[in-house]
Amino acid sequence: MRSHAGEVAYVVPVGSPGREWGLLALVGGIDVDSSRETYAHWAALLASAFDQHDLVRAVRQSEERHSLLASAVNEGLWEMDTATNEVIASERALALLGLEHTPAVARTQTWRRGIPPEDLDHLLDTLRRLAAGDLPLAEIEYRYRGPLDADQRWMLARAMPATIGADGRAARIFGSMSDISRRKQLEEELRRHAMYDSATGLPNRRTFLDRLRRSVTRAQDEAVPYAVVFLDLDRFKVVNDSLGHQTGDRLLRAVSERLATALRPSDLAARFGGDEFAVLLDGIGPDDVPTVTRRLIEALSRPFDVDGHALWVTASLGVASSAVGYTDPEDVLRDADTAMYHAKTHEPGSAAFFDAEMHQDAVQHLRLQAEVQLALEREEFEVYYQPIVELDDSPVTRFEALVRWNHPTRGLVLPGTFLPLMEETGLVVRLGQMVVDHTCRDLAQWRATYAGPVTVSVNLSDREFWHTGLAQHVNDCLDRHGVPAECLTLEITEGVIARRPGLADQLLRKFHDAGLQLHIDDFGTGHSSLQTLHRYPVDALKIDRSFVHGLADEQQSRELVRAIVAMGRALGLTVIAEGVETRAQLAILREIGCESAQGFLFDKALPAGQAAALLGSMPAESDPSDLPEPSEPVSPWRD
Repeated sequence: MRSHAGEVAYVVPVGSPGREWGLLALVGGIDVDSSRETYAHWAALLASAFDQHDLVRAVRQSEERHSLLASAVNEGLWEMDTATNEVIASERALALLGLEHTPAVARTQTWRRGIPPEDLDHLLDTLRRLAAGDLPLAEIEYRYRGPLDADQRWMLARAMPATIGADGRAARIFGSMSDISRRKQLEEELRRHAMYDSATGLPNRRTFLDRLRRSVTRAQDEAVPYAVVFLDLDRFKVVNDSLGHQTGDRLLRAVSERLATALRPSDLAARFGGDEFAVLLDGIGPDDVPTVTRRLIEALSRPFDVDGHALWVTASLGVASSAVGYTDPEDVLRDADTAMYHAKTHEPGSAAFFDAEMHQDAVQHLRLQAEVQLALEREEFEVYYQPIVELDDSPVTRFEALVRWNHPTRGLVLPGTFLPLMEETGLVVRLGQMVVDHTCRDLAQWRATYAGPVTVSVNLSDREFWHTGLAQHVNDCLDRHGVPAECLTLEITEGVIARRPGLADQLLRKFHDAGLQLHIDDFGTGHSSLQTLHRYPVDALKIDRSFVHGLADEQQSRELVRAIVAMGRALGLTVIAEGVETRAQLAILREIGCESAQGFLFDKALPAGQAAALLGSMPAESDPSDLPEPSEPVSPWRD
């Protein structure tokens, strides 16, 4: 810097609070009065300019960062002047709203027209509350259809007040927006899965209970009657097992459509899972309920055309109505289910109306189930043996294994009390495994003291026969106790085989090849046919006791038994008559040519020790006075 005579250089610091920008150097004449104040003012102005420039640059950088961030999260930014309602929106915000090509003066009105009135009212009310300082921030979901949108979309606006004045009001509102249509779609799918059955589209148990809860309340408060019908398809399992689960699912959909045609628009049908459905009849009097149940039964009794198959299923119905005075919807369902079980047990394909006796039966059913499970754990079940005698008076060498429950307080309980329940719950598989093991154990003990041949027949229920571990369990029991396979006979019914004929053939041949004897039990009561006897590797058939019972009095029963015996003889099969109780029945069986028989006429089922004493002995007939009365159960396995 070059100065002239009479001039001097002034150096003034340029800065603001918290920030130093540098020095301001000036050359001028000597002025002892005002120069310094003037130069200081210039320095302050320069510092202010620098501060302003730096602030603008910082704001620009901040806006760029926010714009990049908003773009990254696919959100648009907007700002609203609460005094003028003027809205400034970012390019991304305009694109989200489909307003990027709409003139600026028309954007606000176009945006408003795209929002349903109820959503717009809520949105504007929330903005007013933000401006008034009543809300610190807000998230607003609303439906919106832009100028080029075919369908409504869901938008989310986030907003917060800014520039709060002394009166607490906000001068501006800043916010962001995003399209949440996909999230809403997923939420709706989750809601449907939570409330509706995916296979049929019907409401599920949860939705049904919500609706039933309202009906229960209306019945209490306004005396509006209702009824609940619980349905269970009687032959659905057969369809699933034979034709596959996909066909089963299509059948369920067909059933749900058929139900809809039999109900009023105000009624509600729901699927509870498996083959169980429920129907809520709202506002219906007790006198009209039987008409609806008959209509449902008739609708479901017609065949269903599924994948080219004409499928016949029936439904067992249970009904509970508001006449009982329920306060809990779960109690209504419980009682309707109880009534349905009663119908299914006594007359499948019918309807039963709940009453107090059914409730008592259901309580007893649950109590018995608990007792049976405990009895299995405590090994209270025992195997008894009833002799199978040869009608040519040969020595006793064959028995049928029959289960008894040695109850700690009720004494010896026959299977009719507990076996149906165990079949229903699947506990029969554990029971059957115990019977096979104990039978092999007793056979081993008998063979140790008796040198002659001995065989024991064991009944297999439906669940036991189809259990995957059956063959392995039978082989393990035989090996563990050292019993030859020919000492054990397996008895199955035709109904079990008919469920899956191909697979049944494989299983039966596997048992037969292993050396086990196979008998067809209850022959004549199910799918009796020459094909059953010819196709499968069976060694004997057992004539059901229902035919034997009428031998002395019914010509038809006598001719049927004669035909069965002749059929068995022609095919080289042993024929055994079950349930022989009188000498008259025995005489006819001998005359017809039946080879073997069992029943109370010869002996009842005996504990293992007493049965062993009969081995090798000649069969004896019981004194008629010792025989059970006709009312006494006589089927040792199922009754």
